Amino acid sequence: MLTSIDSRMDTNNTLKGISRIESASTIGWYIRVYRNKQTYARFISDSKFGGKADALKEAIHQRNSMRTKIQAIPK
Repeated sequence: MLTSIDSRMDTNNTLKGISRIESASTIGWYIRVYRNKQTYARFISDSKFGGKADALKEAIHQRNSMRTKIQAIPK
């Protein structure tokens, strides 16, 4: 799945909540974060963000942003 990216990242923590999707019509990263038994999700397309590596960087950024935003939701 990831080759050069894997060697530079601690995938257990860096990619937590991020999954790769490669189907016939959908290629990119799927982000999920959870709060109060709710799932918040977003899809980051490779084509929109300039390829696999750049889309992954955006996915990590979006996941971190989503985590920060949902912290404001009371438990």
